[in-house]
Amino acid sequence: MNETPLLKVDDLVKHFSLRSGSLFEKAKRVRAVDGVSFHLDEGETLGLVGESGSGKSTVARLILRLISHTSGSVDFRGENLFDLPLAEFKKFRREMQMIFQDSMSSLNPRYTAGEIVGEPLKIYEGRSPKAEREEKVRDLLEQVGLDGSYATRFPHEFSGGQRQRLGIARAIAVNPKLIVADEPVSALDVSVQSQVLNLLQDLKESYGLSYLFIAHDLAVVKHMSQRVAVMYLGRIVETAPSREIYENPAHPYTQMLIQAIPKANVDFAARKEDRGAVIGDIPSPINPPPGCPFHKRCKYKMAICEQEYPEYRRLGPGHVAACHLL
Repeated sequence: MNETPLLKVDDLVKHFSLRSGSLFEKAKRVRAVDGVSFHLDEGETLGLVGESGSGKSTVARLILRLISHTSGSVDFRGENLFDLPLAEFKKFRREMQMIFQDSMSSLNPRYTAGEIVGEPLKIYEGRSPKAEREEKVRDLLEQVGLDGSYATRFPHEFSGGQRQRLGIARAIAVNPKLIVADEPVSALDVSVQSQVLNLLQDLKESYGLSYLFIAHDLAVVKHMSQRVAVMYLGRIVETAPSREIYENPAHPYTQMLIQAIPKANVDFAARKEDRGAVIGDIPSPINPPPGCPFHKRCKYKMAICEQEYPEYRRLGPGHVAACHLL
């Protein structure tokens, strides 16, 4: 058995500089990702969850080198992607594809569906006959639940769910090993969400895919992931097998996300008396609080929480969390 993870992210950091409005004012830095580490095994789905502004999408773009990193490393099949020249990285890029949240803005409005799905084939299999590529495009459209005749349509002629299927067809066109799915269903109606999630599960089995599945909704991640990493203000605060994260959440922030999942036939007053009620919004990454980044929203905070960042503590097989309460 190969013990090398398919993907390994180690102490990944991304800080953005903000231009100051004054010549004499020091430029500010946005600490979007501030030391993220995790791994993803072949054939696995890892859910990366957290509120908007926690840095999830930035992690996704760093992994695929869509933006440059500040420090840290990303290994794919044991190779540090950040050390590779662009021409050599292109070989790995074929095996790493992305599904974007906003299907409309991620699709070229001037391209037909056939051109959009066929573009990766043209880049990586440009020597193959055009008729063969067109036939493969029609087959890909049908695999994601679209009629092959839709190849001549433009993005604006599709519904939101159909456009997301189009983006999925583009992602699987060159038989990747890893798909980074950045909030792939958050912009869709609930009924359409389940259809797209089922499609992703089916394609995982058919293609032997691994997913980094990014979402802010733990209810969605629950049915997709073997493991879950919870991210808050640029850092991962808890990682555990999916069942463990739902049944025994250790970090107060994880508890908050789970309590936010809608539950049927639950008394509203009883829901308010939960074990990890928190208030407020996620702080600004420009000026993150000292110590534990969550302490301003946590009802369990202690003096040490305002001074020191908590170390990760192992709570069980594959279950770690960073919290002074532990």
